[in-house]
Amino acid sequence: MSIVLGLFLVLLFVALSVGGLVLSQRLLPTRRQEHNDVAGFIYAVLGVAYAVLLGLTVVAVWEDWQLAEDTATEEANELAAVFWLAHDLPDPGARHIQELTRSYGRVVVQEEWPLMLKGEESQRAWDLIDELRISVEGLKPSTDAQLVLYDHELQRVHDLADARRTRLLKAEDGLPVIMWVILLLGGMIVVSFTYLFNLRSTTAHMLMVAALALTIGLVLFTIGALDYPFRGDVRVGPDAFHSTLERIENSKLSDL
Repeated sequence: MSIVLGLFLVLLFVALSVGGLVLSQRLLPTRRQEHNDVAGFIYAVLGVAYAVLLGLTVVAVWEDWQLAEDTATEEANELAAVFWLAHDLPDPGARHIQELTRSYGRVVVQEEWPLMLKGEESQRAWDLIDELRISVEGLKPSTDAQLVLYDHELQRVHDLADARRTRLLKAEDGLPVIMWVILLLGGMIVVSFTYLFNLRSTTAHMLMVAALALTIGLVLFTIGALDYPFRGDVRVGPDAFHSTLERIENSKLSDL
């Protein structure tokens, strides 16, 4: 969700909430003050239940966002490890592996990250992963030291592919539609329930409703902004890959 659209929807929700209060005061009976105590007790239970739901949802989407960022960082770290280990493996396969790691990092940054904004992925990146695995498996270590490095290199390639799959799954991992329905309906119910109270000052009542609607709207906006961590204005970027590619390009272990 874009920040501009989100803030517009928040302000629209506040305006509709205040407008609903004005409309309800014209349509509902004026003798409501005598029911304020009962309505207040029910509203307290309703408000606590909705607040707990909102809080748990915010924590869940934030943890998913953090996990998506950690996964991207792990993938970049595995890519760097594949590059470093290849330096001491036999040529010409080692040189080709280092070249493939460069190509994979560039494709992920330049091609796949923009595609994830649309919920898509790069087939070219998958092809590079397959070619990288084939290249490592085709190495012929000639010493015990190279054999140990070969085993580590093969494991790193598998870990790189696993991290990539996890990242792509996280790119499609958002709140279920039913959760959004419950959150939105719950917010409307909580705000609408305040119309049942009868305060002497209409202005004070409107300010209370506006403040409540603004708070709920901002929390829902936060959930929407963090949902789908690789999309929208608030998203996980390819910073870890940029850092890895920079280190690879400036490394003395680079054969190219």
